[in-house]
Amino acid sequence: MYAAIVAQARQTDFYARFLVPDTVDGRFDMIVLHVYLALARLRAANDACTDLQMMVQEAMFADLDRSLREMGVGDVSVGKHIKDMASAYFGRLSAYDAALESGEALKVEEVLARNVWRGGPIPGEDNARKLATYVLIQKEHLAKQDSALMCSGVVSFLAPDATLTANTNNPTEQEVPG
Repeated sequence: MYAAIVAQARQTDFYARFLVPDTVDGRFDMIVLHVYLALARLRAANDACTDLQMMVQEAMFADLDRSLREMGVGDVSVGKHIKDMASAYFGRLSAYDAALESGEALKVEEVLARNVWRGGPIPGEDNARKLATYVLIQKEHLAKQDSALMCSGVVSFLAPDATLTANTNNPTEQEVPG
């Protein structure tokens, strides 16, 4: 499942069409956003997926640790960086929960602007709105997926460009086994 999440977070549309910063921070934020979406869906399956939720988070932090080392961060500093990333991760989970539970698209847009673009200027007129629309549509799409299949590690995400078109009745779906 984590591999499918990372594959989705790396979709070029996020960086080319939504203008998410194509930086280490921007990629981190897209992974966190998609981990959040998958874990929120797994939580809805109640206790059936608790182990998978933990495994996805463990895989994410192991991947972050590996990535930091590949970028040349020294062994002594890796722990501090992971601690900072964990703090950012859990803060985003809480912020995304509050925004999505509100049911207000504007709150989702605001939380994405604050986290994905780090509160700075957002290139383009409506990229935060487009990403918020993507998140809301993706959440609905994930809610329709079979819980047993999700708990087995299989998740399918909609292609990012599916939310950019007016016709979302037949969006492009990408299924990647976990």
